[in-house]
Amino acid sequence: FPSHDTSQTNKNELFIRLPTEHEWEWAALGGEDFKYAGCTNLDKVAKWGDPDSLMGLTNVVKEKKMNQFGLYDMTGNLDEWTATWCNEDNEITPKGPKRIQRGGGTSSVIEEEDGLEVFHRESWYPDEIHGAVRLCFSANPVVMRNLSKSGLIKQP
Repeated sequence: FPSHDTSQTNKNELFIRLPTEHEWEWAALGGEDFKYAGCTNLDKVAKWGDPDSLMGLTNVVKEKKMNQFGLYDMTGNLDEWTATWCNEDNEITPKGPKRIQRGGGTSSVIEEEDGLEVFHRESWYPDEIHGAVRLCFSANPVVMRNLSKSGLIKQP
């Protein structure tokens, strides 16, 4: 996934990258202190529960409540990769061998609500097919305004 130093970019370019673990957590919390992304009631923000019916399946997005930043599905549905690397003990390191995942996907939920809490984290090797990608991006204000007008993004 591309990651660029935005201080050295053309003013009309949009650069996309994985969010860091801290950025993901900040976005999931939506400026509040909830147990799950958007509220304290898990059923309002995530599909979860029966591992036989949900295991490994993804859900249609935007069927549950969004958080205060207008982000959907930050709890449940899919584990989300972050740009943050860690070692075998899940301690943050500059370069791997694993990456932190957040959000708690259906494959990590085996009738356990705590696997979906905002502060829950997992880690996987990047070459394993597991999880999804939520990208963050930065651009100049003109590009952001045009993306917002086009409906491609929702600005808080």
